[in-house]
Amino acid sequence: MTQIVKARQWVLWLLLAPVGVFAQTNTFNPDTVCVQSPSALYAVPPTEGFDYTWTVQGSGVLETGQGSNQIQVDWSNASPGLIEDAITVFATDENGCDSEPLTLDVFIYDLQLALNEPNELCEGDPCVNLSANPAGGQWSGPGVSNNQFCPELTGVGTFELSYTYEDGCVFTSTMNVTVNAVPEIVINSPPSICANEVVVLTAEPPGGQWNASCGNCINAQTGAFDAGVSGAGIFFVSYGFGNTCSVPVSVELIVEPQVNATINAIPELCETGDPIGLGAAQGGGVWSADCDNCLNGNVFNPITAGAGVYTVTYEIDGVCSDLDVAEVVVVAQTVAFFTVDNPLCLDAGSYAANPQQIGGIWSASCDECINANSGVIDLAAAGQGELELTYTFEGLCGSTYSANTNVVPCEITYPNVFSPNNDGINDVLRFDNLRFFKSSRLVVTNRWGTVVYENDRYDAANNWRGDNLAEGTYFFELTLPNGDQRTGTINLVR
Repeated sequence: MTQIVKARQWVLWLLLAPVGVFAQTNTFNPDTVCVQSPSALYAVPPTEGFDYTWTVQGSGVLETGQGSNQIQVDWSNASPGLIEDAITVFATDENGCDSEPLTLDVFIYDLQLALNEPNELCEGDPCVNLSANPAGGQWSGPGVSNNQFCPELTGVGTFELSYTYEDGCVFTSTMNVTVNAVPEIVINSPPSICANEVVVLTAEPPGGQWNASCGNCINAQTGAFDAGVSGAGIFFVSYGFGNTCSVPVSVELIVEPQVNATINAIPELCETGDPIGLGAAQGGGVWSADCDNCLNGNVFNPITAGAGVYTVTYEIDGVCSDLDVAEVVVVAQTVAFFTVDNPLCLDAGSYAANPQQIGGIWSASCDECINANSGVIDLAAAGQGELELTYTFEGLCGSTYSANTNVVPCEITYPNVFSPNNDGINDVLRFDNLRFFKSSRLVVTNRWGTVVYENDRYDAANNWRGDNLAEGTYFFELTLPNGDQRTGTINLVR
C-alpha cells in the first residue's frame, strides 16, 4: 500500500545558483492525498530575490501562494488515482535566469468500503455481528453496540448505520437496516357462506395481503371473497405481510351450494278430492299456507281447505336460503240435484225442472225435447209416457243426477162455486191441473168490474179463499203462460 503522509506540507529543497539548479525533496514521490481532501500546502526553501512559478494539474486548484516559495492547493474535486506531474515549480533570479523545474506526482487516495448488510431482521431477533471490508473500522448508529446491531435496542423501523475506517485518510459508508414487526394475525371470517355471496374478510393488523386456494376469487388488498367465482367447496384463505417476520395465517372457508325453493306446478283441486303432496325443486325446506289445518308437512287437503284460492309458501333456510310462493286453487264441488213434478201435463206446453245449482247441462230420454242450457222441456215434443231427465256438471268437480217423470194428457177444470166456510170442502178457489201451467195469472172482479183479487203465479198457491167478500157471483179471467185466456163466473157461498 502507498505510504500515507499525514502532514499536509511537502517541501522541495532547491539550491539556486547562477550556473544551475539542484533539487532534493523531503517526501516520497508521489505525494498521497485523501480523496476529496481540502487544501494541502507545498513549499520550497525561500531565497531572497527569487520569484517562484507554480503549475498545478489534474483538477487541483492553486488557491494561494503563486510567486512565493509556498502554495496552497485544493484537491477536493480531483478524481481518485495517480496524477503525473501534478505540481511543477521553477525559480527565476533577479537576472531573469530560470532554474530547472522540479515536479511532483500526486496520488489521490480513495478506498471503497464493502459493507456486509445483515439479513432482514425481526423485532426480538438476537444481536447480529456487523462486518465490512476492510475490517478494523468502527460502527455507529441506532442499535449498535460493540460492532453488533441489536433489534431489541431499536424496535420496529428502518435505521441508518455508519462504518468508519482510518488508513491515513478517514473513509465512511452508510447502510440501512430494517427491523420488521412480528404481527399477531387474527382473521375475521365466517365459517361458511353461500355460493352467490360476496363477503369482505377482515384481519388484524390491517395492511397485509390476502390469498386463497381458489385463485382470483379474493381481492389481495381488500379481502373481498367472491363465492360466485369460487363456486361451492372448501377453500383455504391466508393472510400475511410478505416478509420473513410474518408467517401467513390460514382459515378454512366453506362455500355452500345455492338452493332452489321453486315450487312445482300445482293443479287445480276439487274441494272433495283427495289430499295432494306438494313438491319443489329442492327438498329440505318448510311449507306453510294461509288456510287453517289444510297443510300437513307438504300434503295439502282440499277438503279441509274448502273452495277458494290459497297461498302456500316454501322456504329453505340456512347459510344459503330461498323462498317461493304459489297459489292453490280449490274448485267448489258441483251439485247436480234437481226436482221435477210427476206427472207433467201434456197440455202445459213446456216445463222446467228446478235445479239446486245452475250452470249444468240438461239432457233427456226424448230426442231434442229439452234445452240443454235452460232445461225447458217441450212437452209436445216429449210426448206422452215416461221421461228421464239428466242434469250434468262437467269438469274437475263435475256431478250428474237423473230423475224420471211421466207426461200425461190433462185439462184445467174450471169451478163455478166455492164455499170458504172452513168445512174442508171447496174452501178455496181451485183450478185442477193448473199446477202444470206455471206462472198463470188470475184476476177476479165483482159485478161492477172492480178487481177484488189478482195473482201473477196462481198456479203456485191455487188457494184463494175470497177473504172479506160477500156471497155472490164474481167473474174470473185466467191467463195461461202461453197466452191463452179462460173466463167464467164463480159463485161464492158462505
